[in-house]
Amino acid sequence: MEKLLEQAQALSVDDKKVFFRRFIEGMTVGNIIPLVKEMEVEWGVEATPQVPDWMNQGPQEEEEKEQTQFDVIVTDCGPKRIATVKAARQASGILLRDVNALLKQLPATLMPKVTKEIAEDAKKLIEEAGGTVEIR
Repeated sequence: MEKLLEQAQALSVDDKKVFFRRFIEGMTVGNIIPLVKEMEVEWGVEATPQVPDWMNQGPQEEEEKEQTQFDVIVTDCGPKRIATVKAARQASGILLRDVNALLKQLPATLMPKVTKEIAEDAKKLIEEAGGTVEIR
């Protein structure tokens, strides 16, 4: 055994790895587990894999959060521009002249960061008047 150990010490690191792999290939798992445990005790190490902290985290919270604020964006006034402007004014509460100025440069964010219900009500009003609306 001593002669074998002396020969193994003379090997390069890569050759030692190959020798060790070939040595344990002939062993059963039942024989390898006690060997690993002995190495852990003798060298004061653990053979458990080290997992980075970021791998232990669950899915990112940002992906799971449900959107709570929406923007109402008018993309087209349609054939009835005046009716669309009036509907946009009714939905937003903005002065008529301000809504008119806003809707001259489309697409225009009419109502930023509102609830889903308010955004859907505004969309319904404006689309009934002939406009086209996106909710983002």
